[in-house]
Amino acid sequence: MDNLALTQPENLTVIPAQEVIEYFLNNQTQGTAKTYGIAVRTFFAWTGGKSFRDITPLDALNYNEYLKRTCAEATVQSKISALTQFFKFAVKGKLIGDNPFGIVKQTTPAITTQNKFLTVKELDKLLTTLAEKNEKHYVFGLLLAATGIRILEAQQLSWSDIMEIPDGTIAVNVLGKGGKRRLLPLRYDVWRVLHQYMGDRPISQIDQTPLFKNPSGNRISTVGLRAWIENAAKKANISKEVTPHTLRHTFCSLSLSAGASSRDVQAYAGHKSLTTTERYLHAQNMKVSEFMPINVVSEKT
Repeated sequence: MDNLALTQPENLTVIPAQEVIEYFLNNQTQGTAKTYGIAVRTFFAWTGGKSFRDITPLDALNYNEYLKRTCAEATVQSKISALTQFFKFAVKGKLIGDNPFGIVKQTTPAITTQNKFLTVKELDKLLTTLAEKNEKHYVFGLLLAATGIRILEAQQLSWSDIMEIPDGTIAVNVLGKGGKRRLLPLRYDVWRVLHQYMGDRPISQIDQTPLFKNPSGNRISTVGLRAWIENAAKKANISKEVTPHTLRHTFCSLSLSAGASSRDVQAYAGHKSLTTTERYLHAQNMKVSEFMPINVVSEKT
């Protein structure tokens, strides 16, 4: 939350503690607000209902140890990160003097198992199964695998987010965490599938048609999108647990192992820290658009 501007920080001091939490969450994107909300509310329930103004570094250390005994390493990191951001917000708003979670040191967990991502063969099986289901399921899976975007980022995409950049490349304008946008060039074969899926309509910055709709014609929920991937993975007999986020891990892992630079993959994935990207692999330089071994299987003839 270092980039959050509090326009009237003096007013926060008179807002009840619960409303300060809601104010903090309202400054996040939808997906981040949900994750942070669970983490923050769970912590204060664990404290027995303490006010954030009364939390001490000892509380933070004890909660960290509690999480380590009850949660996976990545979950611990996620929860502590959320709480660190909340208390940074409180410090910036002059509600407290110091961040009690500043004392808790976290390391980025390594990807130590192949169950976190798909092999090239598994990815091909998944995409083939999605294509056999129907075109929109396949386009969703292909877009995740080819760009590494998050499920919420894909769910929010409209046709107006597809644009042609000056060199003639087609790119997708993704709204990421913290309201930050990043422009991701698409491989030509991926663009062709997407274009055909949308009825070969011309690129338009005013066409707000969602890329992915439910049967009612409205923007589909992330729950529905998740089901597309999970159901296809089961039908493809992939033994691993596969979610949309698995395709994000797959994007990072296969790109780096194929030679893409960690800086380029960081930019594509929207990782705040290069350390997050480098936990997948260390690799040599290559254009991101050249690395992913994806076989496009449903382009119309």
